[in-house]
Amino acid sequence: MKMKTMISNLIFVVLLSQPLSLFAESNIQFNENLETPLTVFQLYTKKGKPSAGYNAVINQIIHHFETSQTPIQVQFSEGLKYTVYAAHYGLQDVLLDTGDGWLLRVRQKRFSRFGFFRYYITLDMSHFVDSLGRYKRGYQILKENHIPVPDVQTVRGHDGEFLRIEKIDIDFFYSEFLDPKFLDSEYYLNLNLEEKQKIDSDFLDFVKKTALLQNIGDFKKNQLAYSNTKGWVLLDFTELTDDALRIEDPNVFQQHYIDDLINQELMGQTARMREFVAKPGLPLRLQKEALALINQARTRIFGISQISSYAKKRCLRFFEK
Repeated sequence: MKMKTMISNLIFVVLLSQPLSLFAESNIQFNENLETPLTVFQLYTKKGKPSAGYNAVINQIIHHFETSQTPIQVQFSEGLKYTVYAAHYGLQDVLLDTGDGWLLRVRQKRFSRFGFFRYYITLDMSHFVDSLGRYKRGYQILKENHIPVPDVQTVRGHDGEFLRIEKIDIDFFYSEFLDPKFLDSEYYLNLNLEEKQKIDSDFLDFVKKTALLQNIGDFKKNQLAYSNTKGWVLLDFTELTDDALRIEDPNVFQQHYIDDLINQELMGQTARMREFVAKPGLPLRLQKEALALINQARTRIFGISQISSYAKKRCLRFFEK
């Protein structure tokens, strides 16, 4: 099994790691396209060098959009500025909506390559986790496997400061699709037959694309979404993606006893570098067809087994000793 390390796992909840501080670096800057001046929040002073009060600045941005809908400006090194109209908050990163169909993904905490020493004082790993680098590597892995994900762009000289992420117009999340009540929802009932068939067809196409993987890092039901224009898109992930090596290996949707063994091994590991596996499951009405597609794709790659799964496992255990 090819193991790859964990990157940031973004979920859309607000987690404030520390209180607002007077050390936040901000000032007022007039924007010619708006009638009122905008508050400017400076995140980087020099190339790759966060401002002294980086964490406090992020917390001020979070607080601003909790209490106001007024746009702000965010400044990076070399005077690069973006006007920001909204923000989404995560465990390690923040997404800033620039209103042009793109989001700026920035770290929620100041990144330090010496943060490892801080961990032993505060038990806080976030200071030495390069969440942007890990997200970018996870993106490359999933693109190579043809998994639909938002496009990612870097700006020359600033890729260590932020990433530009394509904003997806979401119709609904996979968590809603899994709920049997989805078929009785107002949204679904207002669709015509062709649109309903397209949702299912697009989902099965997504399943087929994941067939040669047994795990996608941090794959949760609120991180897969349907867009009428894009189909099913995986919004967030980690680089910890494991390939399937046999027909009978786990798939990315259904919890497997191997996943439970991994979780048991992770129990009690304070500084674990991979997350617990909690797969989202398959909708019952499409489960049989989805599993058949996974099996067909794997059979074409791995061939039809001439020995039982039990015999294969015995052989693997022998060679792993």
